[in-house]
Amino acid sequence: MNRKMMLRLATVPFLVAGAAVPAVSGCDVAKEVGCPEFSAEGEFGANLDIDADVRTFMVAAGTLSVLGDDMVASVSAACVDIATAAGRDPSAWDGKEGSELVKAACDEATLGLDAVFAAAGNASLQVYVTGGECRVDVDASADCYAKCDVSGQCTPGELEVQCEPGKLAGSCSGSCSGSCEGGTIACQGECSATCTGSCNAECIGKCDGADSTGVCNGECVGQCRGTCDGTCSGSCTYQELTCEGTCTGNCSVEFQEPYCTGKIVEPSCDLDAECKAQCEASIQAEAVCTPPDVDIAIVGEGTAELAAVVDALVVHLPILIELGVERGQVAVDAATSLADSGQAIVDKAGELTVKAGVCAAVAADAAIAASINIEVSVKASASVSSSAGARAQ
Repeated sequence: MNRKMMLRLATVPFLVAGAAVPAVSGCDVAKEVGCPEFSAEGEFGANLDIDADVRTFMVAAGTLSVLGDDMVASVSAACVDIATAAGRDPSAWDGKEGSELVKAACDEATLGLDAVFAAAGNASLQVYVTGGECRVDVDASADCYAKCDVSGQCTPGELEVQCEPGKLAGSCSGSCSGSCEGGTIACQGECSATCTGSCNAECIGKCDGADSTGVCNGECVGQCRGTCDGTCSGSCTYQELTCEGTCTGNCSVEFQEPYCTGKIVEPSCDLDAECKAQCEASIQAEAVCTPPDVDIAIVGEGTAELAAVVDALVVHLPILIELGVERGQVAVDAATSLADSGQAIVDKAGELTVKAGVCAAVAADAAIAASINIEVSVKASASVSSSAGARAQ
């Protein structure tokens, strides 16, 4: 679907109390009837007495619009600060709003990073990124998809949602194979937080027994970049141990309160396309994302400009990684599917009341705008994050 297309409200009749009325301009209808219910953030017509499909679409489009607006605000603020730290001219983004502001500010941030890095000579960066994830409720996702089985032909097994391998997490009362996070745990593997014990790799902290190459080969109190054999406060990757915190990977018994930190794999049976698109949008809009922790050190003799840029990156790179990587393409795909499904809803206008038809059009426009905002924000975040990482050792 061309996202710049005009919604075809002017060419279809509406039904009122079972009687067809002449086709009128979409603008005239909207002016007379309107759809103020869509502006009720968090509701978006959820209690409106109209066609159920339109009502569900309104909610999905509304929640995705909030996500798109939040992403635009966060990414543009981050890029403006990074571009400013890099000495770029504010006139390149002043006066712009929304996705246009994101494009302009993030383009300047990328150009500024490249220029500062080039002027810094042989200096490089050590960028440490730990943690960060987006959590999707598996049970809620399954409930949503189950409502899309309009024919009632899907078996319970076919309706089961899956999480991409190694990304399922939750409380595990059995043995966990993968990683465990929460509290101080016995660890024999890679510790992504604070390791106290033997570390046979780089130790970010205090090491007893470091060699000339920086390999610890001894007791480490800090972050171990290899195998930690001791206790780990944070997340430890290992082979099958009892996990008293959150297990990510595989559990020998059924997970409790499961969530997915990767992509939800939709059910295998045939579902209503518009309903499925609405589920995907709602799943992404309601995902709970946590930005990673980012530490950056300058290696070599840097410049004052490089130091200023590093300070800005430490503050803003976490949110750019969250939006550009952790949400990333999954959010873009969900937003695109919802925007595409909006036309199918609008095409039903001849079967709807005037109110439902107008609300469908309003929601379809919002879905298109949200799709554009999310796609621009994800691409810009990934671009600036990549430019920042290009100078890393």
